Amino acid sequence: MKRVLLGLGCSLLILSMVSCKGKNNKTDQVISEGELTVTPTITEAIITDMPKETPTPGLIDSVEFSENGMADLSAKLTQDLLTENFEEVYSYLADTVKEQLALPDLEKAFRSTVERIGELVSVTSVKATKTGEYISVDSLVEYTENGLKISYVYNKDCKLEKLWFSYQPIEEEYDKEKIEEIDITIGITNGVTAGEGEFPLDGILTMPKGIKNPPIVILVQGSGQSDMDETIGGTSNKPFRDIARGLASEGIASIRYNKRFYQYMDQATDTMTIYDEVLKDVTYAIQYAKSLTDVNTEKVFVLGHSLGGMLCPKIAADNPEIAGFISLAGSPRKLEDIILDQATEAAENGEVSETEKTLYLDTMKAQSDQIKNLTEENLNEPLLGANGYYWMSLNEIDTPKIVANLTIPMLFMQGEADFQVYPEVDFEMWKELLKGKDNATFQLYEGLNHLFMPTTGVRDISDYSVKSKVDEKVILAIAEWVKEY
Repeated sequence: MKRVLLGLGCSLLILSMVSCKGKNNKTDQVISEGELTVTPTITEAIITDMPKETPTPGLIDSVEFSENGMADLSAKLTQDLLTENFEEVYSYLADTVKEQLALPDLEKAFRSTVERIGELVSVTSVKATKTGEYISVDSLVEYTENGLKISYVYNKDCKLEKLWFSYQPIEEEYDKEKIEEIDITIGITNGVTAGEGEFPLDGILTMPKGIKNPPIVILVQGSGQSDMDETIGGTSNKPFRDIARGLASEGIASIRYNKRFYQYMDQATDTMTIYDEVLKDVTYAIQYAKSLTDVNTEKVFVLGHSLGGMLCPKIAADNPEIAGFISLAGSPRKLEDIILDQATEAAENGEVSETEKTLYLDTMKAQSDQIKNLTEENLNEPLLGANGYYWMSLNEIDTPKIVANLTIPMLFMQGEADFQVYPEVDFEMWKELLKGKDNATFQLYEGLNHLFMPTTGVRDISDYSVKSKVDEKVILAIAEWVKEY
């Protein structure tokens, strides 16, 4: 898998490669959805003390490819990262990864990830999961301001095919007298596997207490591989958790769940499509909601943010049983056009040096043009962070045509300070497409950014690293609209 989607969301994907080498240096067969049976096993090791010295390079030379072996190796590599022994970590990268990532890139990625989360406290746990031909390991590290999850994916040569840094915050308390949160599995309905059933996803059903048969809203994330809370930024802001609990306080249930390749990041292939990444699992979530006996199954709504908001019309067309949708910072435009606009603004704002600006923008424009003119010959080529199969599946969706033909209630919401999806372009395009239609409602919020949180005034992703929450008036407006329909 190539790096997935730089445009409408933020994640801390550092390395993401598909091919992996076996013991005989032959390339293993790419894992595909039709061939994989996921049977995870968990091994956990608890680390309570930091080493006093940097681990000796080459300390683990003959580690066994097993859950325990990879947990031990990951514990060592975690200590290497924390003590800035980056050369040792780099030595464990697969050759295909080294071709794409230089040592200074690894150093920069790690340092920029931890610079805003305070002082190191300790490594708390290491968990290994065997999935197919790979072993994934999550190492959790506690800092004073946040938690850090370092995710490793090993091939059979005990080499790293992927390395992923993400934030793992301490869970926030909520009013349990008014709200109940229930762990669920999307893809399994009443104990029966739904659809292909290869990727059951962890999720949470948030229910208002004391409300009989409430309406229910299914939350769909933006691009990138995000968790069920859509956690983002150095302080781990959680817009979907804010929305879910806010809606429950207003008497509305919700479902949120991990994106497929967040939970199964080693299973993303170089033929992945938008159906694999988003659309199939939304349908499973709708099926799950419809199977519940304590909600109003005639009032199942979908709320999509960013890429999820862009896909809301397609989701509605594919699932006509939903009662309506809410698009937060979505767009009817093509994703490659939005990414090109974002790149242009970033370059003009000095995020690219003057000497590199022309080449950078020419490259982005050329790749955007290639996406619009895909052929069978370049489907495997990485373009703007994703493969051709992904772009083809996304661009086969004619959002303007689909949305114009929908008759269900639709709510479009936009932050005025959004620098990723533009209110003067994307939001206005929705309004123009749906002019005169009484089933479409539009709401613009001054001073709110792409996450519908108050902006700090900067137009880059550091705006998301200030601790904040989704503005209450946005949640109240969603609740009022849902209750109306």
